[in-house]
Amino acid sequence: NGVEVLDADGNALKINSRSFKYNSAPAAYGYVAFELVEELAPNTDYSFVLKPSISDVDAVLLNETVTIPFRTGENVEPTLPLVDPMESKFFVADKENSTEVKSVNVMTYKNKKYAGSYSNQLSYTFSAPDGEALFNAINPALVMGNSESKLGMYVFGDYSFNDLYARWATEGDVRYTKLCTLDYAGWLYQEADMSALPVGVDYQFMGLKLVHQPSLLSTSGEFCVDALRVHFEPNPENKPTDVENIVSTTDNIKVIENGYLQILLNGVKYNAEGKVIQ
Repeated sequence: NGVEVLDADGNALKINSRSFKYNSAPAAYGYVAFELVEELAPNTDYSFVLKPSISDVDAVLLNETVTIPFRTGENVEPTLPLVDPMESKFFVADKENSTEVKSVNVMTYKNKKYAGSYSNQLSYTFSAPDGEALFNAINPALVMGNSESKLGMYVFGDYSFNDLYARWATEGDVRYTKLCTLDYAGWLYQEADMSALPVGVDYQFMGLKLVHQPSLLSTSGEFCVDALRVHFEPNPENKPTDVENIVSTTDNIKVIENGYLQILLNGVKYNAEGKVIQ
């Protein structure tokens, strides 16, 4: 093994030998990715070490040790109410309305999850530099948003540098709020910038859009999302006057006129921002 991760005392951290991935980059470039057995601690110093035994495709050795120090960041704990743990499919691939893609897919995934037993893994392959991959929410009525609301989720990045957006719609008007750039690997909690939505208008959360960006690893990949969280307070003019004026219902979710929601979990009734309804 030609790489190591060391803690501040010089102790080597155990690497998951089955996690190594090679050669995802185009010709003339090399790429390797791997995972540690245990997560790194937040706000802690480490070093990444390249050993002299590393060689290129022509068998030319590195011949020296390269040590790269780094420090982990803050461990951000979300405060938004949990709306969906993503133990089942929350999204479905929309290849028909995607542009410049060879493939898009969604599956539940148990090998990478932030909490619970599963996450949603979203995979893609672009066919041109200006590609956009769409992943639709299976139940758009579950999540509402406006310029004052918040939407967050955990995202396992694929180091593609592609941009990920939340997609919103109301009465034919479609808007996008940026969730993050996938310029990292591993789990990070991400919140959408909701300031892109017009003031005073409530939108349904329609899904996610991934926008292709020029990068060595951006043509194809997969990322995971988990634990969707939302804070939503309907605009006053859109709040129903009668909470029993139900237009549709499932076992756990009542959709009221104007898109206002009641969510029933374990016998307790919540509104869309996670507050208990008496």
